Amino acid sequence: MLVGDDDPGTLFVNEDWREEAGARAHALFPSNRGMQTLAGLMARSHRFGIQYLEQAPAIIPFITAGGWAKTRPERMMISRHFGEAVHSGPRLKDLLARWQAPLPIRRISSSAVCRESFATIFMLRQIAPSDLAQMVPEKSRHQSEWLRAMREWRGREQWCSRLASPEMRRWAGLALSREIVAGHHPQRQVRDLTDFIMREPTRFSPKWSWMAALGSMEEWHQVLAKRSNEEKFLHQHGFRFEQQVDYTPLPESADVHGVRFTALRSGKDLWTEGAAMRHCVSTYVRDVMTGKSRIYSITLGERRVATMELQPFGKGWRIIQIKGPCNAVPVIGARQAAALLVEGINKSIATDEVAA
Repeated sequence: MLVGDDDPGTLFVNEDWREEAGARAHALFPSNRGMQTLAGLMARSHRFGIQYLEQAPAIIPFITAGGWAKTRPERMMISRHFGEAVHSGPRLKDLLARWQAPLPIRRISSSAVCRESFATIFMLRQIAPSDLAQMVPEKSRHQSEWLRAMREWRGREQWCSRLASPEMRRWAGLALSREIVAGHHPQRQVRDLTDFIMREPTRFSPKWSWMAALGSMEEWHQVLAKRSNEEKFLHQHGFRFEQQVDYTPLPESADVHGVRFTALRSGKDLWTEGAAMRHCVSTYVRDVMTGKSRIYSITLGERRVATMELQPFGKGWRIIQIKGPCNAVPVIGARQAAALLVEGINKSIATDEVAA
């Protein structure tokens, strides 16, 4: 067995390679005393050891399982395991595979490997090697910033399991890397963006760039601000945000040829519709509460397809606007069904008036 300097059973005690290996290990981490100590023991555990460390310094966090060797016995044990693994001179790929380390981690420079990055580097084993190869920046300073940003992302995963999914980790790794290489500092925005993804998962798309995601997050913050303003307005006029408005003589709900119309009768209903459809219907709270407008959500099955606004017209009602998601033109079936619904409502009102 080949071990470190301080073990009484050390082999090759008087051989020059050990001193050279230790010096080269220290040179890998010139400003990190902790890493110098650990890497020095590993380099002196076998004459081949330093060659592997220089090729892939990020293998160390995998040997420690993402933890930090705090005590001398722990460091000695790690050096023994490493010495035993390199004894037969395996290929670097095979040595990395021994600790489930993906091959692309060899691109991570020694200056990016520090005690704080161990757990994050160890987490990279959960990312497909082909994806990881695209994520790791080339420059060491970018690698350090990328690992710090990924550490921030990993810290938020405990609050939302979706953030830890392979799809989300892949998106975060690639998006953060591209932003950093472009000269930006996305680490500062990780907390806010993950809050947005956790609270509004349906508004996020993994096809977006980092900047596109930030844009959607900003829209969401604006919606929240509008909701806050509407709540204050309603409170000042004696309304609660969840309070339901009476739509009589209009129906609370109706079905026309399979198209469902549901009255949005409260500030909460309108805010939910606006968030789901990504348009500004939430700003119509005041018109609904004062009776100026009546708003309906139009659905096909479980899918929202449009939002309709009605206003009084003469002794009946008329359609003011019908908007699809993101204010797009709604499907033809929704518009036809809406026209039939309003026609039926106006006929019913006229009939009731004659009867009266």
